Amino acid sequence: NLEGGFVTPPIVHNGKRLELNVDTSASGYVEVELLDIYGSNPIGYQIKGYTRGECDRIISNSTRRTVTWNGNSDVSQLAGKSIRMHVRMRNARLYAFQFVE
Repeated sequence: NLEGGFVTPPIVHNGKRLELNVDTSASGYVEVELLDIYGSNPIGYQIKGYTRGECDRIISNSTRRTVTWNGNSDVSQLAGKSIRMHVRMRNARLYAFQFVE
């Protein structure tokens, strides 16, 4: 039961939703939060509506799994802004992510 994660470098996107190519085992999961990079915290600050606690846990295998936060997949309000992704995983593999229309 290995749990780990990572924080991306700053990302600027122009999409409406975030999709993952992900593979989780029976006990695995992936959670994503989006961070505002501005301010004194070098990693970033949680963005209301896109926190890890609000992320709907991903417990499936999919090449195009849309990430949702409390059922909401719309990330268009963050388009054009510098953000970071904080990804936490257990018994999972994340192969790719993309922001799509």
